Amino acid sequence: MDKLSTAFPAEYIAFLGKVWQATSDSDGDGKVVYPILEANPDKLNRTLVAMYPNWVHNILSQAAPEKARNVAIDLVNLSDLFQLFPLSNRASQVDMAIIGYELALTILTRADFPRNWALTQNNLAGAYMAKITGNRAENIDEAISCHQLALEVYTRADFPQDWALTQNNLGLAYKDKITGNRAENIDEAISCYQLALEIYTRTHFRENWAMTQNNLGLAYKDKITGNRAENIDEAISCYQLALEVYTRTDFPQDWALTQNNLGLAYIDKITGNRAENIDEAISCYQLALEIYTRTHFRENWAMTQNNLGLAYFPENWAMTQNNLGLAYIDKITGNRAENIDEAISCYQLALEIYTRADFPENWAMTQYNLGLAYKDKITGNRAENINTDVKILELQPEYLLNQCAEETGFDEIELTRWIHAINRKGQTIIQGPPGTGKTFIAEKLAKHLIGGGDGFSDIIQFHPAYTYEDFIEGLRPITQNGQLTYSIVPGRFLEFCEKAEACEDTCVLIIDEINRANLSQVFGELMYLLDDRQDTGRFIKLASGKLFRIPTNVRIIGTMNTADRSIALVDNALRRRFAFIPVYPNYEVLRQYHQREKTGFPVDKLTSILEDVNQAINNKHYELGISFFLTKTLAEDIQDIWQMEIEPYLEEYFFDNLEKMDEFLWDNIKTKLGY
Repeated sequence: MDKLSTAFPAEYIAFLGKVWQATSDSDGDGKVVYPILEANPDKLNRTLVAMYPNWVHNILSQAAPEKARNVAIDLVNLSDLFQLFPLSNRASQVDMAIIGYELALTILTRADFPRNWALTQNNLAGAYMAKITGNRAENIDEAISCHQLALEVYTRADFPQDWALTQNNLGLAYKDKITGNRAENIDEAISCYQLALEIYTRTHFRENWAMTQNNLGLAYKDKITGNRAENIDEAISCYQLALEVYTRTDFPQDWALTQNNLGLAYIDKITGNRAENIDEAISCYQLALEIYTRTHFRENWAMTQNNLGLAYFPENWAMTQNNLGLAYIDKITGNRAENIDEAISCYQLALEIYTRADFPENWAMTQYNLGLAYKDKITGNRAENINTDVKILELQPEYLLNQCAEETGFDEIELTRWIHAINRKGQTIIQGPPGTGKTFIAEKLAKHLIGGGDGFSDIIQFHPAYTYEDFIEGLRPITQNGQLTYSIVPGRFLEFCEKAEACEDTCVLIIDEINRANLSQVFGELMYLLDDRQDTGRFIKLASGKLFRIPTNVRIIGTMNTADRSIALVDNALRRRFAFIPVYPNYEVLRQYHQREKTGFPVDKLTSILEDVNQAINNKHYELGISFFLTKTLAEDIQDIWQMEIEPYLEEYFFDNLEKMDEFLWDNIKTKLGY
């Protein structure tokens, strides 16, 4: 654990140790483990995900051979608990579950422990189906592969119930499968459900029979091959069969879920009277909502944390509200304007549960539906409705941390630490010598922070003439009716914050070359607001009389060239209000760039030269960076770059000892490069 303790925060290691001990002692009892997770929601994050593989490797490597199986089973139990825990960060929990299952399989091999292996493959498939991060299509394909592997052990002859359950789960995966032919995937799902029903008969396994009938209904509703009207009628028949077992009295939640699915089928029903079908759908949704109430869910959830099914209750309630909105959009009877307003109300209720953090895909889907409803809205101001529609539909594209790592050359663990520092402090400065990609890194971090939300990023550059009036507010000459007058005009930061106030998600302002301005003068009383970003009650009164605060969703990323002598202007009072991220020349990024772009440039020779240059400089704040050489045409441009950019920089640095730079003149460098 020594290596881990130096690489990761001690509180995370202690937290994992406590969770592991509780899982091992209780054989994975949620009533014992979940209170620990509930008390530490802040630790179920990407930092924990990044350190988790190394931590698990340590646990497994320390296990005695005779105890390895028990340790692996404890790891499977912990993965189950992470996957099903109803609170905190869903994406991180599922990623940790997958890590745990996959590492457990290195001990629970098919040859030595076939049934444990098959069970873990099934659980791993479930985690891939629930996985939020990564490529959704690849995740589902991975789940299918795991189920198929499990079926090599779970045969119908040897393990009929496990075989039927896995067939049912495989059907769920094929129904959601993205790659391949959609029609064939759904037909494959139907085949899996029908196989499961050979074991799951109503007589012997009535609950499983009803569950599979419900799943079969979902597949028939989406079935592409065959007659569409007949497929929908078949789906309705399956749901109605399921409701013969899923009664409101005996299985209230399953009854509500099936009523909801039945409503979806009636919405799509082709045969019969369209208006009657839609009214039937609305009736089904309203029946479902008699069970799927937020109040009822939260009371039950508070009383019984171990009831994992209740964890997904608000999602079902929100799903029903979303579908009810769809029904009102299509409703023919009654007043069209009132129907659309009712749909908007339903979508807005759904979004109280479908938050971007917990249910990103469902949140996006409901936001999209809400945007469409506002587009068609009849009541109210038409322009305002359309603006609402545009705002809802225009969200930033998601930019995952692994994408950021690939483009910047820094690993995810390091980037996670930086993101944590930015969010913890509210403002950060990336500092380093020239040519280390500080602005590029800042832009990529900003892109990650705003990804998937309604926030935005902006960039400004400070310079010696930049003032408080430019940044916060100040008097500016304005011409009105041919007369020159002066008025207090908001500066760039004030405008940025006013725009950020209208957003729910993170907004990032990048201040390039932050140290080139007189920061105490530019920031003024803003220093007070930067001191404690967690205090949402902090305001300052500006010269205009306006009360101003920094919105809680605003992040500031500055860049600082440590070779710039104006760095001395950054006083200690300002320094303690920022977190500082140092970056230095990363030669591996240079190698990867030229390999990826296939430039053919002798990058290893160039790297060796840069190392010699920086060794001669012997000052980390003045080292020569790599960004000068990140160009596809480096072979053609290298002489110009070296003579017109590198040599002037070195001449300034070695101004009192010019002989020292003789070996770094182009005539010597081109020989080393083989030119």
